Amino acid sequence: MSDEWMQTLKLKLSRQEFEQLPRHPAYKYELIDGVTYISPWPRHCHAQLRLRRFRVPAGAAAETILRLAAPADIEALTPLLVGAFGHGQPFGSLGDDARSAAEKSLRDVFAGNEGPLAEPASFVALDGEQIVGAILITLLPGGMAGDWDSYRWHEPAPPDLWARRNGQPHLTWIFVKRWSQGTGIGTRLLQQAVRVLKSQGYATLWSTFLVGNDSSMRWHWRNGFELEENLLSKRRMRRELRQAKG
Repeated sequence: MSDEWMQTLKLKLSRQEFEQLPRHPAYKYELIDGVTYISPWPRHCHAQLRLRRFRVPAGAAAETILRLAAPADIEALTPLLVGAFGHGQPFGSLGDDARSAAEKSLRDVFAGNEGPLAEPASFVALDGEQIVGAILITLLPGGMAGDWDSYRWHEPAPPDLWARRNGQPHLTWIFVKRWSQGTGIGTRLLQQAVRVLKSQGYATLWSTFLVGNDSSMRWHWRNGFELEENLLSKRRMRRELRQAKG
């Protein structure tokens, strides 16, 4: 995730103005000596798609032309990523720096810094010769879907993960050109990635998104993703404590 780009904001506000501020769940709001601090407090939802259950929802752009994504696409993909996330998080508070942040995020993915890129399952969508969307799948260590250690390689990832059908596929980025959103292109990209992952023998696709991103939540739900329980939730801890006591 690219929550590293979320910035702390400082505003001089009265108590009344502070109380009237709209709240976003990805931030923490504090009023200290007449200064309001709006600090990143990113919380993430983890979701899992069971590939054998995936059914293409109505409205997928069946005629969309796809091809494999490549590092040479970064220049064309950067403004699309800014357009998709530049009015929210993680790039919404960056202003003129949003483009450089988006470009770095994409370069990190293609360089394997988010886990090895599953190149055969990563695609761009085309309208003529113009790129209008992309899906980028990376391979994670895997384990429990709600455990953060399952999402980071603490040592260099083993070579040939894809060839050996190892690692856990993760939907690291999926985005569509702003004015092409809602036309089924994102679902078509997901459909093709799922087809390739299933043919390689993978059973699930993980995904992660920020709490408060309602459009992402709806898209995941519509495409069959199941939310994973937070391993640190008080409800889960109480249930496990009751089970331990018998």
